[in-house]
Amino acid sequence: MADKLKLSPELEAALEGNAKYQNSVKGFSKLARKYGETSKVNAEATNAMSADLSRMCGDDWVKNSPNLDMGKYLRYFSTTIKAVGCLEEKFSANIQSEIFEPLNNFADYDFKATAVPLFSTTPATSITTTTAAAAAAAAAATTTTTTTTTTTTTTITITITTTNFSSLVSLFSSHENINVFDINANAFGGLKELKKKVITTQGEYDSTCAKIESAFTNKSKKAKKQELREQQIAEFEKTLERLRLDLDKTQEELQEEQDQLGQKKETRVLKTVLRMLELQQDYHQKALKLLNNLKPKMEALAEQLQESTPMDLPYKEGHLNRKISGIGGGWEKCFYVLKEGQLYCYRGKKDTQVDQSFNIMLCTTRVSPAKKDIFELCTPDKKKPIVLQAETPAERDQWVKVIQDAISESLNTGSADKIGASRRHSRTVSSQKSGEDTRNLKIVNARPGNMVCVDCQSEEPDWASINLGVLVCLECSGVHRSLGTHITKVRSMTLDTKSWEPELLWFMRSVGNDAFNSVFEAEKPDDLVKPRRSADREKRENYIKRKYVDKEFLTPSDYDDEDVLSAELYNHIVTTDDDVLGILRLLAQGAKVSWKHPQDEGKTVMHAAVIYDHVLYLECLLQNSGDVFSQNDALWTPMHFAAQLGRTHCASVLCKHGFSKKQLEYKTQDNKTAVELAFINNCQDIITLLRDEPVAGLEPTVEQLEEESQREHAELEGYEEEDEEEEAPAPAPAPAAQSNFASPPAAAAPPAA
Repeated sequence: MADKLKLSPELEAALEGNAKYQNSVKGFSKLARKYGETSKVNAEATNAMSADLSRMCGDDWVKNSPNLDMGKYLRYFSTTIKAVGCLEEKFSANIQSEIFEPLNNFADYDFKATAVPLFSTTPATSITTTTAAAAAAAAAATTTTTTTTTTTTTTITITITTTNFSSLVSLFSSHENINVFDINANAFGGLKELKKKVITTQGEYDSTCAKIESAFTNKSKKAKKQELREQQIAEFEKTLERLRLDLDKTQEELQEEQDQLGQKKETRVLKTVLRMLELQQDYHQKALKLLNNLKPKMEALAEQLQESTPMDLPYKEGHLNRKISGIGGGWEKCFYVLKEGQLYCYRGKKDTQVDQSFNIMLCTTRVSPAKKDIFELCTPDKKKPIVLQAETPAERDQWVKVIQDAISESLNTGSADKIGASRRHSRTVSSQKSGEDTRNLKIVNARPGNMVCVDCQSEEPDWASINLGVLVCLECSGVHRSLGTHITKVRSMTLDTKSWEPELLWFMRSVGNDAFNSVFEAEKPDDLVKPRRSADREKRENYIKRKYVDKEFLTPSDYDDEDVLSAELYNHIVTTDDDVLGILRLLAQGAKVSWKHPQDEGKTVMHAAVIYDHVLYLECLLQNSGDVFSQNDALWTPMHFAAQLGRTHCASVLCKHGFSKKQLEYKTQDNKTAVELAFINNCQDIITLLRDEPVAGLEPTVEQLEEESQREHAELEGYEEEDEEEEAPAPAPAPAAQSNFASPPAAAAPPAA
């Protein structure tokens, strides 16, 4: 029997791991306490805030607030904040009582870290019975006896490990070390019985060892020749075997208790974390419910504040270089300030005198990809854009963005009222405006469909897309501006009336919203509903981008080649007289205004419009990126052909779009300017125009267009009266009226050259 009496390695490792687990639990409990203390501090601050708001309700300046009932809202907020603070106080107390204290007690009383090993690994003291010599046994610190007969020899070897077992007893006998095995009375009372059992076994073990030692000692003293009785040795062996079995049983029971402790460790921590999450959920749900009850009052206050607080438009200031027009050119450094919907230009940063100011709602920006630090500001009162240069491309981009944001804010919020604009959605408001402000609108409104927005059907639109010939409402005009001037150019029909030339009004009258939509919404699905007046900006943007940018609703061309489409546009101008919609359709399908006809001396559509004296076509092309300085293979510009052929009205349109400012820079291959050709061909009116002087007699005039629109309005009212007088079981619009409104009336033809 040579087995050593000691604990298994697994049990030893489990007992040593208790210390690490205890440290983890202690750390978590400390964090829980800190969390609870933080919540308590927040609750105190919340209650203090509630008390302060409640005190403010009694102040005179709150009671006498002229616009808003501050006291009422402050009381609402104070009550809700106080309730939230009470919830946070309760949450903090629950964290302390249900999370920190149980965890802390669990760590303090159920575990105790120790560095003392349960069983020593040092060699044990042995008591051995064998047939070896007494001298050798004495040298080995053992006692030896031999029993010999004539026939048999019995050898019994008993090895008893005492050190580890004694260590076990010594640990159990110390109250402080009991916690190594987690035998707290509250947790595991059964381990107390194990303690008593181990101590009793130790006593029996010591007593048996003493008897064995005494037996060997007495034998050596009294009679060396007397043999130890085999029966006595057998009894000692049985006693030692019983003790070993008892210790094994005790170890098994200890292992079972340790397993139970491991299960408890898992459940205790998980239950604690679960409870903490439940407390948090309960607190946040109750706080959210309180705030949700306050939500209607918060929304009402936000609406009142929005109505009573003026809208802050984007603001920016800084130096920009302004290009000087005229002879010499160059750049001038100026200080620009964008605020309250106006762009102010100062000669210097400290200068208080405004050099120029621009209504930002009426402006547009244009950026050239080739010049990364330059952008253009287009204003309705100037024929040429203002060229501005920033210090860096990034600074340029910032200016362009803030100007575009200011334009959008001015158009789509109430801020437009600050800068002199107003929304006009009723005929009553329109009738109160001056005749000068509404003349252009009345001229264009006579066209079918122009009494409603081309995109959302809002009534009384007073903004126009001048390159498309349609009217849009204020909200849709903001979306149009965001698309860029290469797609749509927006201008007010009433705010900048002086910028409306007769040719532009003539072009607007030649299109009309209904006719335009018959082309640009020809492929619109029947189930797709157009945005209404109440639609938000997102819905408007989605529809308008699909219509004008993606061109989803436009009938696609049979040709994909850009040259083929451009040649078709050229032939359309040559062969037709009054089909502006055809030009708009071809341009939208991909035809290019700058395309040069390879079989017609490199002429562009601009040259063709002048040659065939199509003033309306020329205005349409110029509004859609047509170049007034385009040249053919012989370097002739459209103005050269106008001077050669005597196209006075076309020359007038070209001058209005800036040709006369740079006429001397463009000469033909035989070195002739347009004014020289006008002298040669005796075109006095064109010479006058190139001198920047007006020419009378060009038709149609604004007055003529106004008279024509009045006749159309009268005809429209007559048709409406006839429809009211006509009685029928199933009344329907008169066929003649439908026919008249289906196509635009013939515009006044320009006089022959």
